[in-house]
Amino acid sequence: MTENATATTTIGKMVRRTIPLVLALFLTQNMAAQLKQFTLEDLNFGGNNYHNMRPKNMYLRWWGDKLMYQDAEEWGTVDMKTGSKTAVATLDKVDAAMGNGKVASAMNVAFPYPGSPLALLKNSKERVLYDWKVGKVVWRQPCEGEQYSDWTAETRAVAFVRDNQLCVTDAEGATRTLTTDGSRDIVYGQAVHRNEFGIMKGTFWSPDGKRLAFYRMDQSMVTDYPQVNTFTRIATEEPDKYPMAGMTSHKVTVGAGRFGPYILHNKKYVSLPKEDDPLTVTLGKAVALIEKKRLLEQQRHIKTFNGDNPIEVLNGRYSPYIAYDGKNYRLPKAMHARAADLTLEECVEVIDAAEQKSEQKKK
Repeated sequence: MTENATATTTIGKMVRRTIPLVLALFLTQNMAAQLKQFTLEDLNFGGNNYHNMRPKNMYLRWWGDKLMYQDAEEWGTVDMKTGSKTAVATLDKVDAAMGNGKVASAMNVAFPYPGSPLALLKNSKERVLYDWKVGKVVWRQPCEGEQYSDWTAETRAVAFVRDNQLCVTDAEGATRTLTTDGSRDIVYGQAVHRNEFGIMKGTFWSPDGKRLAFYRMDQSMVTDYPQVNTFTRIATEEPDKYPMAGMTSHKVTVGAGRFGPYILHNKKYVSLPKEDDPLTVTLGKAVALIEKKRLLEQQRHIKTFNGDNPIEVLNGRYSPYIAYDGKNYRLPKAMHARAADLTLEECVEVIDAAEQKSEQKKK
């Protein structure tokens, strides 16, 4: 009895050990059967099944709290639970509604107004707001020749660069050129230093869309780097501004003058505040002071009437005034609010009235 019991116990232990082993072998074989053996047609670029093996990209954007997808020829909603897509508009319908050219792609469509079914698109001639529920263009704005455009939904104005000058077009389509000295050396409204600091644009609208901050980069002192444009039929030389290591980039100088410490940049002087030590002032503080003075100078100028002796309308410390032939003339208080809209005739009347008054005092 003892020998039989011992044998039974030994067999039972072997069976209990064998069952998990058989089960593990079965699972391993089953998993191996499920693994796909890829072929070169699956994995090689250009293979007949390669397009089915690539990961699919989805280009998404929010419309309020709804998730939208953007595709080359259409856009629509995405069900955030199932991932299913429903098209709401196609480029064919947009092009038909615009009637003056085709939109290249819907990949850049924007939805600026949450809750309102308006899509912002543009072609080479104009920018539009398209109501996809009624299938109509409800607003248009010219955009021909724009570079580095930056549109704001608040006022529907757009800032852009054209012929090296910074410009703004308002919602009614009126364009105003903000600068006159833009060139290859003086760069406006573009990301500076080739986006190397994560700054991808050079214009910045205020939250209400009524004011615009922008970059102005003076690279006149930077050495040309040889480049060749190979997109033309015959390659042409197009040198680029790019400082090599150890060569001159943007220069900022701090010095002490007759009236106190100053900063010198591109032949322009900026006084250093009394609280700043010229020996310890940082480059960042110096740049901020330079930009502040440049902005104040730009804000000082309201308008100019060109001629042999230009007439300028300027912002003074307390109120606007007219500068002409080396003299300054106060504007009547009633003209302060519309100084930017004064005509040449009105400015001449102010100057003549002031001169007559001066002559009468002499008598």
